[in-house]
Amino acid sequence: MHDLSTTRQAVVAFVILKESYLKEHGPDGLAQQLRAWVGEQIGPIARPRDVYIVGELPKTRSGKIMRRLLRDVAEGREVGDTTTLADTAVMSVISAQVR
Repeated sequence: MHDLSTTRQAVVAFVILKESYLKEHGPDGLAQQLRAWVGEQIGPIARPRDVYIVGELPKTRSGKIMRRLLRDVAEGREVGDTTTLADTAVMSVISAQVR
């Protein structure tokens, strides 16, 4: 178990929603609702510091999610090598949203 005060890491969620859900409910306040829901279901320690609703996640050509790139963005670091991504533009969109 890591102590947040020494590692400076926190839970951050990148969420993809179905278009039908967004049309019905809209994105307003959804991130706060998701944070609260996680806190209720798992516990306050698991509540994400930030929730980002994105259209797509960075995936390799074989379909694996590039968690390293998401971690870089969430921690404010320069995004590393993206040459193995199926769509390199997705990281630009996510980076802009996080900033």
